[in-house]
Amino acid sequence: DRVWETTAEVLAISWSDAWPETPRVCALTDADQVTCSDDAGQTWTGTRATPESLTDLAVSGDRTLWGAGLTGLWRVEGEETWTRTSLEGAIRYTTLLSDGTLLAVRDEEAVWRSDDDGATWSLCPEGLPESLDGVGAPRDGIYYRQLVQESTGRVLLATWSGLYASDDGGLTWFARETEMPWTTRAIDLGWSSSGAPWALIGKYGGGS
Repeated sequence: DRVWETTAEVLAISWSDAWPETPRVCALTDADQVTCSDDAGQTWTGTRATPESLTDLAVSGDRTLWGAGLTGLWRVEGEETWTRTSLEGAIRYTTLLSDGTLLAVRDEEAVWRSDDDGATWSLCPEGLPESLDGVGAPRDGIYYRQLVQESTGRVLLATWSGLYASDDGGLTWFARETEMPWTTRAIDLGWSSSGAPWALIGKYGGGS
């Protein structure tokens, strides 16, 4: 049965960092609203407003939400008001690791890392490819994209030139798969039924 529907476009869906013990999942729409479920998506609460132009969400087991957007990384706990963390400027994606570490990326800058609930941040680019000019650069200007964490604790980052991984919570990175076309337009990370990660790649001119 369909238990929640919206006429707005769903921009992001995020599961709790304590999944599956805490089966909380939240969905962000382009109407600047978020709705959440505490039973793995079977039923949903009413919508609530978000800061303007959020693009991604992270969800903690204690019901705290983190929102990445054009004006920085935002935080809200329970029914309180959204507040902006010290990481300002346009943030494209964010994720919350199982140990509570926050990671975030800008279009041309990665990876920002916080281990104190967003109070302070450090840039951790070691091992990641640098941005380029001209041939080889992404046409849309987005160099760094989605972040996910495997059940092993390894973190994956999709970039315009390949898939990168970190085994130390985002402090350092190494190339996992670099045979990516420079015409890459979008990358989405997910998991197969066996638990293995996969990357779906969209290219300019079509194809995947």
